[in-house]
Amino acid sequence: MADETQQKEKALLDTEELSTGEAQAAPDSDKVELDLDDAPFLDEEEEVAPEPEQPAVPAPAVDAAPARPSVLALLVERAREFLATKKGKIALGVAGTLLAGLVGLLLWSDSPPPPPPPAPPPPVEETAPEVELEPESTTGYDFIVSLEPFMVEYLQPNGTYRFLMARFSLATGSERVSFDVRNKLVVLRDAIFYYLRNKDMLFLSDTNNVAQLKKDLLSVINQYMAGDQLEVVLIEEYLIK
Repeated sequence: MADETQQKEKALLDTEELSTGEAQAAPDSDKVELDLDDAPFLDEEEEVAPEPEQPAVPAPAVDAAPARPSVLALLVERAREFLATKKGKIALGVAGTLLAGLVGLLLWSDSPPPPPPPAPPPPVEETAPEVELEPESTTGYDFIVSLEPFMVEYLQPNGTYRFLMARFSLATGSERVSFDVRNKLVVLRDAIFYYLRNKDMLFLSDTNNVAQLKKDLLSVINQYMAGDQLEVVLIEEYLIK
């Protein structure tokens, strides 16, 4: 009986001590809460927890497009198909012929030109024979008027020149005609020279034309005579070289 009473008292004391301890601890708890409320500098930004990284989802595999044939391959294939036909074989033969001709032309153009043909030998110039007439006598005439010598050059077809050297005398029996001739010597001489200069060398070099030559000279001279006509022309010198 006495033991039970002691135990009850002890339990009551423990309960009171416990209550007293909680009462004393309460102000400390309130103080901690007050200190935290009154200390704004102690507030720190709450760290935001990083979101967990999502694992990368691999992209769905895309089937690669089938490789397209190149333009060159298509052209080669079409060319093979065309050459396999009859028209293709004909075209190939024509192209080969043209190519062979082009190659031959290039080779021919690159070859040195053939040597020029040898120059023909120069033509042998035929030397025309000289023509010379015997001088005519001046005797038997009353009046003789001698003209200055003539020298006339003639260009030949082969590029050479021939020369006529001549001297004429005018004979008359009339003193008046002789006087008229002497007054017109310059004019008459120029007229004779003009006639000889324009006469053909073939005519002048033919001795058979001497009579015709003298007749032509008289005709030229008498065109300038005022009265009586001159009748005789003498050839004192006549040489063609």
